[in-house]
Amino acid sequence: MPSIVTKLDRDTNGYWNRYACNGLLPPLLQGKLEGVPVFPRVEAWYDRSTGLYVVGRLDACLRVDSGRHIPVDHKSRGSQPNGTHDAYQLQLDVYHLLLGRNGYSMAGFGLLIYYIPEAGELDAGTPWAVDIQRVETDPPRALVWVAKARDMLELARPPEPSPCCEFCRWARLVRC
Repeated sequence: MPSIVTKLDRDTNGYWNRYACNGLLPPLLQGKLEGVPVFPRVEAWYDRSTGLYVVGRLDACLRVDSGRHIPVDHKSRGSQPNGTHDAYQLQLDVYHLLLGRNGYSMAGFGLLIYYIPEAGELDAGTPWAVDIQRVETDPPRALVWVAKARDMLELARPPEPSPCCEFCRWARLVRC
């Protein structure tokens, strides 16, 4: 059985795609975003200099009047976000890298669209708010992070826990 988060992610992507197939923004986003939804063909990219093979799958993409492309990622959460998580920054950096390597002109930023349930009558359907965050992207930063991940996977032993790592802190609390 899929988790509720997986279902919400699937639902937000489906919501976007129902309108994007006709070149339209969904009603919740009309007047809040510029550009036209597009479906760029994004293939994996191999960087010979680092030996890295980079793959990603966009949730969505916009093309603005200048012909530049903006990667879009849908997020669902129970409350307003307070900043951009490093993992989401990396995700948008990778999408920018892949779009650029596939020949698309880039806008230099990506968008995180948070879908947040609001109070309302459940029998009338759940009302949703959206919070849109513009995140500056940096493709070389994506390569640095992917290279760090590869180097970590090639270690003979796991590294010592980091005092600033959220997962390490959680693992200590639950004694994994």
